[in-house]
Parts: sequence; structure tokens; C-alpha cells
Amino acid sequence: MGNTAVRIISTEYLQNFPILLGLMAALHAPDWVSRIIFAALGAAGTAITINLTEKIKLREHAPKQPTPLLVNIFTFFAGSAIYLGYFSLIRKSVATPLFADAVLGLLLGLAMGLAQGYGRGAGGLNTGDLTHVAGLMGAGAVLCVVIGAVAENWPPVVAAITLCIPMTLIIVRLDYWALISSPQT
Repeated sequence: MGNTAVRIISTEYLQNFPILLGLMAALHAPDWVSRIIFAALGAAGTAITINLTEKIKLREHAPKQPTPLLVNIFTFFAGSAIYLGYFSLIRKSVATPLFADAVLGLLLGLAMGLAQGYGRGAGGLNTGDLTHVAGLMGAGAVLCVVIGAVAENWPPVVAAITLCIPMTLIIVRLDYWALISSPQT
């Protein structure tokens, strides 16, 4: 269990880090062009990292038909862009921003998970896809609340390094726990 847990958690952290770094840099960027560029670089970084490391993380449990790279890039960029728009244009005007953050995180996790699952082109969602959606929804809700609380006060790199920990642990717990606790992996 130990080696499997380290492999899955560390690889998942590595996969999640670029999108968080891009998003944190985007939230601190002075103009919309820079924000979009940082968000796009973060989305592409995570999509490419997943493409290169998913088989390392999951070994024989890796999807036979993974989500295509371009689908992941688009999905991650769209989620980041929606969050940037919300944070910059809407968040300050809602009565309970932390509640709005949680709702947005749940919705983003749902949309991104469904897009990844259907983006594989397998014609439907399997149990693994649904577990992945749940993981992204949980991580999205927690992450949006925490980002809302710290984004303006923490340097982007520190925020990305720190926020990647709960994001990774939530996704691993909801998405990959069976692999970690199984004696065969």
C-alpha cells in the first residue's frame, strides 16, 4: 500500500500543480490578456502532464481510452476562465462569497468531470468516470472556497504549492482510494 499511495499521490500532485500555478498567476496578473495567457499555460501544463504520467500513476488501471489531450486542455482552460471571470467580476458582489465559491466549485467539478468522461469518446460514462466526477466536485468546492479566502493575500507560487495539497488529497481519496487500499496495486 505504501509505494502505491506515494506513486498515486505524488503523480496526482504533479498533474494538478500546473493548473493551480496558472490560475494563481492569472489572479495576480494586471490585465485580462495576461490572465488568459497564464490560465491557458496552466491548463495546457496540466493536460500535458496528465498525458505523460497517467500510466505511471495508474499502471494497469489506466483507461484504455484516455481523454484526448486537446479535450483536457480545453476543459481545464474553460474551467479556469470561468473561475477567473467569476472571481474578477462577480464574487465581490455576492452576499455570501464563500457559499457562492462552494457552489461554483461543485458546478465546475461536475462540468469538467463530465467533459473529460464524455471527451474520451467511449459513448458514455463508466463507474470510474462517475467517481472521478465526484472527486473533482469535492476538490472544486474546497478549492474554490480556499482560493477565494487566500488568492489576493498569498504569492501565486506559495498559493499553488499549498492549495495543491488538499486538491490532490481530495481527488485521491474520492477517485483512487480503492487502488491504494487494494493489495494488488
